[in-house]
Amino acid sequence: MWRAFGWFGGGLGFCGGSGGWIEANTPISELNGESGPIRLAPPTFISLLELSKFSDSHSLLEALHAREPMFFEPKMISIEDGLCFLYREDVAYKHLEINVAGIRHRTYMRKNVLEYIHEV
Repeated sequence: MWRAFGWFGGGLGFCGGSGGWIEANTPISELNGESGPIRLAPPTFISLLELSKFSDSHSLLEALHAREPMFFEPKMISIEDGLCFLYREDVAYKHLEINVAGIRHRTYMRKNVLEYIHEV
């Protein structure tokens, strides 16, 4: 559970459920997985990946205004070593067959490590 987000001690960041402060410039790789200070949910992980593409808020806002919003209506399926969250554009979304050829838009969660795949 998140308790706070904002400015603290001169830096932007957020406070996780454990009470530890995480700086906004913390690499996503340090947050993803068993050893991270928090466990990221797939929507949070994807949002952080998107935000990490921008070096400043101005370029972020320009990019957001120039594109259509992304909508996520995941279908979650169990896989051998974890979970797979399928999104509407994924070839497997309708029939839940993840091993067929085609466009993939999904997130894998294996041992609490997230992997986001968005093929266009």
